[in-house]
Amino acid sequence: MKGIPSLNEKCTGALLASAVGDALGWPYESRARNSTYSVPSNGIVFVDWTRRAGGQYWSHEETIHAGEYSDDTQMIIAVSRSILSDNWKYNFAIKELPFWLEYERGGGSALKKAAIAYRGKKYPWDGNGASYYFNAGGNGTVMRILPHVIAHAHSECMDQLMHDVIIDSMITHGHPRAILGATCYAFSLYYIMKKKTILQFGELIDRVIEGASIWGKYRPEIFPSQWATLPQNILPYNYKVTWINCVEGIVKDLNSIKDSLKKGLLVNDKAVLSALKCFDKESGAGDVAILASLYLASKYANNPVLGIKTAAYTCGIDTDTIASITGGLLGMLCGTSWIPTEWRTIQDYPYLCSISDLILSNNRQGISADTSE
Repeated sequence: MKGIPSLNEKCTGALLASAVGDALGWPYESRARNSTYSVPSNGIVFVDWTRRAGGQYWSHEETIHAGEYSDDTQMIIAVSRSILSDNWKYNFAIKELPFWLEYERGGGSALKKAAIAYRGKKYPWDGNGASYYFNAGGNGTVMRILPHVIAHAHSECMDQLMHDVIIDSMITHGHPRAILGATCYAFSLYYIMKKKTILQFGELIDRVIEGASIWGKYRPEIFPSQWATLPQNILPYNYKVTWINCVEGIVKDLNSIKDSLKKGLLVNDKAVLSALKCFDKESGAGDVAILASLYLASKYANNPVLGIKTAAYTCGIDTDTIASITGGLLGMLCGTSWIPTEWRTIQDYPYLCSISDLILSNNRQGISADTSE
């Protein structure tokens, strides 16, 4: 039996596998504007493809080279840089997001609108864009929170991690579906990161269900004070009620996943993903993304390559983000030794390998400084 990967191996594996899933799945994501019309292979080799870029009055075709990643990994790296700064919240919102508009690849509308707001020195929940912000429940929050988990690797309590993940999420997305998708993912990653024994089949789903009181906790003290006075036409739903309903919906779906996993390898992936609304108009929601990824990571825990490929090549779902999150979970579980040589050609491989070292070292120094005071 293989040993448990070290903390550094887990964190590095999560970062690398997230980027791999992103790069594998991006050509087949519905918003990718892939003009090559290639059909996913069943292999592990990255492919070149052509992307239509631009808008109504100006457009061009952009060649995406094999192994290049989209906004999912761009955001992971942006959050990582922010965490390594003196003030991650300020640097992510005021520096990273506005600058990201200059080099973004495949970014979602909520993420772009928020970045534009911060570039104009405004909050996305102020002004004409407020209604859009509070209805933004997409997975643009879930995909980027892995660095926060690594930053809390030396902590024995998840409260501050949940606090940071909620704040990070609120910087761009206002709907509970987006925020809870991120907290649920953070809880899952943290559990795997801290686990020092073999993960049993279906165990992760059980622990996430049991942990709903942590990742699903309603924490109004974190919300900006301005939210309390927002008129109904800006925030057209009861936030706490919607939050609680979202938590209950996620737990219900987790129990359905648990039942499906009892069938073992006989369970039909497409049927489960369909039941989770991965093929519906809600396919890009934050809660849908983490639920799909938890299912795939649980089923393919002993075969991470197949798990990531299944997420990346199932056309009709949000392939890049679900493959990225699935990769994050499987990488955190399995470390780095399983990653095929072909996948080590991922864009910025050396830099991705160094990120966990930097964050873990930075966090350890911070703990030492606090202890010495």
